[in-house]
Amino acid sequence: MNKYTVTTILQLLCIFANIFLPLVRSKSAECKLYEKFGKDHTMCKYEGKAWSNELETIAQRWADQCKFDHDTNRQPLNFSSAGQNAFMSSAVSLDVDPDVKLTVTRWYDERKLGFHDKDRAAYVFNPNTGHFTQVIWGSTKAIGCGFTVYKAGKIFEQLVVCNYGPAGNMLGDEVYKTGDPCNNHEAAIPPKKQKLKCVLKKSYTVAEKTKMLKMHNQFRQLTADGKDIDLPPASNMMELAWDNELEMIAQRWADQCIYDHDTNRTPLRYPSAGQNTFISVSKSLEKSSEVELAVKSWYNEREFGFHVKNRQSYVFNHKTGHFSQILFGNYARQEVYKKGEPC
Repeated sequence: MNKYTVTTILQLLCIFANIFLPLVRSKSAECKLYEKFGKDHTMCKYEGKAWSNELETIAQRWADQCKFDHDTNRQPLNFSSAGQNAFMSSAVSLDVDPDVKLTVTRWYDERKLGFHDKDRAAYVFNPNTGHFTQVIWGSTKAIGCGFTVYKAGKIFEQLVVCNYGPAGNMLGDEVYKTGDPCNNHEAAIPPKKQKLKCVLKKSYTVAEKTKMLKMHNQFRQLTADGKDIDLPPASNMMELAWDNELEMIAQRWADQCIYDHDTNRTPLRYPSAGQNTFISVSKSLEKSSEVELAVKSWYNEREFGFHVKNRQSYVFNHKTGHFSQILFGNYARQEVYKKGEPC
């Protein structure tokens, strides 16, 4: 077998692997991981990374060579330069997906191998932390990755290649600027969805906390006494108390400026934590927080179809989930509360 035959077989193996393992299944996971890791650092100028089809094409072209090395011919049209991270792992079969989480986590964990603030201010190449610094490089705007599996003896090797535009790891440059992102209006807003918003006002006042707690307990009392809608009174509805740990976790999530649920909200004191969110629009920063409107809107969801049968064995309903969370914890197939007189 001559070298040309070997090369052809390798190329066919790469093409065969890519037919069964397209990268498209991993794009969203890759981007989400990059967003998470980027936010772990307080960056004054952090440009949320967007997926680039051009960078992906170049990365995939290199991955198809089945070489665990860097591509010296990766210059894109849309960026002045392109950085590159590569990762290789082993598999026992072709029937595997690219381990996106393992790949990006390994790169990010290089921070433990000797990255310090002095390295951030004026970048000096360090082979132990080069993948990490490319992941968090502040001015990098886009990422595109390729993935392939090829046979190596009795095992299969998985190769992930990610290209970044423009490139990071530029000698002498700042890895990223420190400070509050909201003091620097150059923070990027990628297409379609803003990745970084400026927190202009945060945290409840003592009066607002008191009002939030009081309204929750008033509505719980209303239901417990059987004085609202057609629900029976409750015998086990506890009075809520303000919890500083839950407040801290909630504020941390609110500071992300994302109208969604926090999947990492488990406190130390409780086995689990429920969560309600509310968003409203204002033309002025001076407008007070909408505590009353928020709690009323959650409680008024009872009008969208919460009945006695829902109390006895909870089934999730996206129209009434905030309401049932006020009364209970939204655990599937459990009672929202026990029927009976409180005393």
